[in-house]
Amino acid sequence: MKSNTLPLIESPPIVTYQHHAFYLGILFTDKKSLPWFVSNYINLIYDRREKLKINFVLGEEYFDMDCFTYNKIGYDLSLDIFNSNELTEIIKRMIDGGYYVLGAFDEFFVPNRFASGKYHHAHDFLLYGYDDDDMSFQIIGYTDKNTYKKGQLPFNELKSALYSVRPNWVNFFKIKEDYDFIFDSHQVKKLLFDYLHSKASYGHDPCDACSFGINATLDFVNELDDNLNLFDLRYFRLFWEHKKCMISRLEYLHENRYLPDNSVINDYLEVVNNFELVLRMAIKVSIKFSMAKRNKSKGKMQSSQGKLFKAKDAVALESGTLSELKSIILDAVYKEKNILEKVIEYL
Repeated sequence: MKSNTLPLIESPPIVTYQHHAFYLGILFTDKKSLPWFVSNYINLIYDRREKLKINFVLGEEYFDMDCFTYNKIGYDLSLDIFNSNELTEIIKRMIDGGYYVLGAFDEFFVPNRFASGKYHHAHDFLLYGYDDDDMSFQIIGYTDKNTYKKGQLPFNELKSALYSVRPNWVNFFKIKEDYDFIFDSHQVKKLLFDYLHSKASYGHDPCDACSFGINATLDFVNELDDNLNLFDLRYFRLFWEHKKCMISRLEYLHENRYLPDNSVINDYLEVVNNFELVLRMAIKVSIKFSMAKRNKSKGKMQSSQGKLFKAKDAVALESGTLSELKSIILDAVYKEKNILEKVIEYL
């Protein structure tokens, strides 16, 4: 019996959205990718039209990046490749060839997901290995515990998980062996300028529904007051990850003598810490708000001290916390702006 596991980082710099985590988890297995990484993932977008409204602005789509070699299989309703007994062997052979496997799977058939055995829900997952003894593929993605984690998909569930999603695709890809991951100081300077001046990057068309750069954060926070549906923990986590990526970038610049000293790194660390605090506050608000919603029909809920709270009181508490949260963000963004303006001068 045989097994094969491709290298994969379980905690890459960005895990808020797993489509970022999939590719970065692969790229970060190669230390040579760091110069490319710090040259990207700089600007932000707040797109009110999208389901995921806060995101990084990138110059390449993940399914068409220069650093990867791709081999994609697609099908329509008339093709039966994903209902073939050969599919398991095809995927195993591709993994043996160094290819990672990305596809849309029905979570009904995937263990430890919210939809497992309950309802049908299509979601993308990354396969990075297999084990004939366990009769399973090694996968990574978000679990029913809201954690980005490695797991298993049994061989006998693969066909059902893929075939019940129509139309579907499977994308095989791996890092090009001879790819030159370069650091582009001119691009970094341009993207930092775009971020600080709230401009679109990489040729993205400005639109009324979009805010870029620092304004992506400021506009989002300001609109929270009128639209609590925007309160999504993923957005606060992505803001924090953006700051962590930025300080990694500053460290790279300092190590490679683009920055004369580490003072800006020390200053920026406060920005990172403030956004981590914001995330922790948002988590507490989310828990309280969720409790209120679950108990709305009863009109009350039980606190950890045994006291009864009305749901409206939880919302009032949330509003007060939101005001404090907003204040911390505004102060941190103002400090960030001053720091990054100095960095641009050095570049």
